[in-house]
Amino acid sequence: MANLTCLAAARHRLLDHVGSSVEQRGLYHASPLRMVASAEGPVTVHKALSLLGIGTDAIMSVPCDADGGMRADALPTL
Repeated sequence: MANLTCLAAARHRLLDHVGSSVEQRGLYHASPLRMVASAEGPVTVHKALSLLGIGTDAIMSVPCDADGGMRADALPTL
């Protein structure tokens, strides 16, 4: 539930920032979103993205180091 709530808030903020009100217009005309996530992240993030209408294709997976942290050298340029 925490992943769903946080991703919904982020989606709302990002789309509001570019002038796409989810409450007024829904997601049909919304700008596409991208998400950077750990390749070893929880599957609940994938489920939350599909429930929020963003989709798992929006995830940019970043490989992890031996300690499970995202490798800084592998972060995409946004």
